[in-house]
Amino acid sequence: MLREIEVGTRNWRNELSSSFHCDTVVIGAGVMGLLLAKKLTDLGQSVTLIEQKNTLAYGASIKNHGWLHRGTAHAVSIKDKDQAKSVVQKLIYGFDYLSSYARECIERPFEPMYAVTQDQTVAEQAVCAWEELGVDYEEIAKQDFFKIDPDINGDLPLRIFQSADLHINNRMLFQKLLTDIKKNNGLVIQGADFSYKSEDEIEIHSEKNFIVGAESFVYCTGANLGDAYRQLTGSDLDMSFWKSHLLFLPRFSPFSMVSLDRDMPIIINHGEVSVVNRAYDEAQCTTPDYSTDPVEVDRAFKSLCKLYPFAKGLKKDIQSIVCVKPSINFGDDSRHSVNSQIFEPLPNHFFVLPGKMTEAPYVADEVLHRIYERLDFSQITPRPIDIFQVSSSSETKFQLNQRP
Repeated sequence: MLREIEVGTRNWRNELSSSFHCDTVVIGAGVMGLLLAKKLTDLGQSVTLIEQKNTLAYGASIKNHGWLHRGTAHAVSIKDKDQAKSVVQKLIYGFDYLSSYARECIERPFEPMYAVTQDQTVAEQAVCAWEELGVDYEEIAKQDFFKIDPDINGDLPLRIFQSADLHINNRMLFQKLLTDIKKNNGLVIQGADFSYKSEDEIEIHSEKNFIVGAESFVYCTGANLGDAYRQLTGSDLDMSFWKSHLLFLPRFSPFSMVSLDRDMPIIINHGEVSVVNRAYDEAQCTTPDYSTDPVEVDRAFKSLCKLYPFAKGLKKDIQSIVCVKPSINFGDDSRHSVNSQIFEPLPNHFFVLPGKMTEAPYVADEVLHRIYERLDFSQITPRPIDIFQVSSSSETKFQLNQRP
C-alpha cells in the first residue's frame, strides 16, 4: 500500500499547474500539522501540507520521550488548579484518540509505567489531583515493587504508583498520519519554503514554484512560528523557548519511571533503549538553542544515579540531545513548560502550538471547528441553533460558574 501511494503521488510536481487553489494550506509537518491535515482531509477538504525540511516531524515532535501522557505528571506539576484541569483534560482526550487511532503504534501495551515520589506531601497532593481529574492510578507497596525491580534504590522513602500512561512509537504514528493524508488526496510538499502573494495566496518555493490560494492557512511551524508571523504581519511575535536535555542509554530498568520530584529522573524505555531526563529540567531561553550543555547532561545523569545507583557504570554509554519547545508569551504562565495555543492575527490565518504531543488531537479539533465555522454548509439543513440569532443588544450573559 505504501508503494502504491508513493507511485500515485511522486509526480505531483510535473502534474500541477503553476497555480492552484485548495481549501486549507497547513504549514509545518510536525505532529500538529500532520494531525490537522489528516483530520481536514477526513472531512473532505483539499489540503496542501508544506514542510521546510526534507523529512517530516523534524523538531520537537520526534525529539521527545515517546511518552503517551494521560495526565499523571501534569496533574501534579502544574500548580494552578484550573490550568492543571485544562491540560489534563486535553491529555486524556489526546490519549484516548491516539491509543484508538494508532493502537498498532503503542509499544508493549501491557508493560506498566510507574510514578514515584520521596515526598509524602507530594504523594498526597498527587492522589488528590488524580482523583479529582480522573487520572487512573494504583499505589504499589514498596516491598512488592522491590521484588520486581530490585535495582532501584531501597534507601529512598519512595511512594510508588502504577499509571495508565503508555509508550508510543511516534515515528510509526507519523507514517500512519502521512499515509492517511495521501490516501485522502492531500498534497504533501517537503523541502519547501513559502512567501506571501496576498492574504489569500502564497508562493511555494521548491523544485518547482507554485502559487497556491486557499480559504484558510494554518501555521504549525513550532520554533519557527515567529518567522511566519513576521512575514504575515510585519511584527515580531513575543516567544520564548524551553530547552530540555534527553539522555539515551542502553536499557537498564525493567519499567519506565516518572519522578514527581525535582532533580529526580524520568525514564521512558523503548525496546533496548532508555530515554532519561531530569524532572522539571526545562530551562527558558529567548532563542532556540540546540547546543548540548555538559553541565545539564551531568545533572540529568546524577538524578538517574540517585534512583538507580548502579547506573554510574553507564556513564560512558551516554548519548544526549536537546529538545526545544516554543511558547508564545501572552501573559503570566504558571506552567513550568509550554502550553497549547491558538490565535488568529489576521482572518483565516491560524497560528498553533500543540503543547505536549498528547494534547495535539484536542488542539487540532479546536482548529477544525474554527475553520468549519466559516465554510459553506448550503447542502446541509441548518440546525435550529444555526438559524437562531442572538441580539447584539442583549445584556444577558451566562456565567459558567453561576449556580441557582
